[in-house]
Amino acid sequence: MHRKLVMSAAVAMIAVPALAGGINPTLRKEPHINESLLAVAVGDQIRRNCSTISPRLMTVYHKAKALEAYAISKGFTSEEIKTYVNDRAEKDRFKAQARQYLMASGVKPGNEATYCKLGREEIANGSLTGRMLKTH
Repeated sequence: MHRKLVMSAAVAMIAVPALAGGINPTLRKEPHINESLLAVAVGDQIRRNCSTISPRLMTVYHKAKALEAYAISKGFTSEEIKTYVNDRAEKDRFKAQARQYLMASGVKPGNEATYCKLGREEIANGSLTGRMLKTH
């Protein structure tokens, strides 16, 4: 339970409550930002469902801060970024995309071994998701 709370806190380091103005739809079209957020969503599902894989908390934190800096360099404001990462519809969209990726990669819901297998593959391949995870 503790590592779930810590992972959620690390991912949310750049997040604050969403602003009333809504999301900037241009953020949805930024490939690097969306691929990175999808990698986090996939990693989160792997570590939640595999007891032998946990997050590299400092790596997650540093990647979140680097992603925020990247978005700012692309002209987005901190408020736009924070609103985007906290938007319920966007969170649900990333969770759905993560589930699709997991299923396409052979994960079977409720089957821990399949999550662990994919997690080990992601780590071995050095994918963005894999760089944010570790085995123990």
